[in-house]
Amino acid sequence: MSADEQLSRQASLNNWPDQELLAVQSKGLAQGTIERIIELVEDDILRPGDKLPSEKQLMRAFRVGRSSVREALRSLVAMQILESHPGKGYFVSQIAPSIAAISGARSGLTKEADISAMMEAREQLEITMTRLAIARATKEEMDRIVGIGAELREAVAGDCEMLPYTMRVHLAIVAASQNPVLLDIFHGFLPWIMAHFEAVKVSRIQDADMHLSLIEAFASRDEKACVAAIQEHQRFWKEAHSTTLQQGCTFRDDSC
Repeated sequence: MSADEQLSRQASLNNWPDQELLAVQSKGLAQGTIERIIELVEDDILRPGDKLPSEKQLMRAFRVGRSSVREALRSLVAMQILESHPGKGYFVSQIAPSIAAISGARSGLTKEADISAMMEAREQLEITMTRLAIARATKEEMDRIVGIGAELREAVAGDCEMLPYTMRVHLAIVAASQNPVLLDIFHGFLPWIMAHFEAVKVSRIQDADMHLSLIEAFASRDEKACVAAIQEHQRFWKEAHSTTLQQGCTFRDDSC
């Protein structure tokens, strides 16, 4: 099947499960929408190359508002489960089934010990891939990562949703490792981590600064500084998540 034929195939809501089953619960509407779309990929209802229904149709199917649908779509693009084609819509990526399968295998990990182990594994994987990326990144890849940093600064100034930008930082760096096996594994962590950290709120400025520090270190090909930035990022989120559990409510930095 040609690329043009793949981009012309429309995913029909008629093939989706009953909408009572699709309705997103109150755990977090954008996150719930993300999980529903990943489930549809896992169940082979959404296949690579399929064009997603319109925003209005997705709103009706998942019973969520437009802002939740748009946030979910942006995040799924950042996770490389979806691709955005301006003027045409959103399409399921060719690697979406692999990412969904890895994520699904980890979906049952919910205990505090599981979460700590997953974060440790993600940290070690990202450090390994970043070291490879420092050695292998092309000029084009380096320019792309620096460009994401500029977009991140604009997002902070424009009061935009941060997640699609911060996720792109990590994805662009690990992609520069040029190891497709490690990249598939890394992709599998993202939906799981998002599901468990959706309630953790942090300062937008602090979040951006952590990622900009990582970009700066990577642009300088400074391995030691990159490792320190990744470790600081993971330590920060572990502490924020622990605070959320202890308080039994959403953690929010005073400067948010």
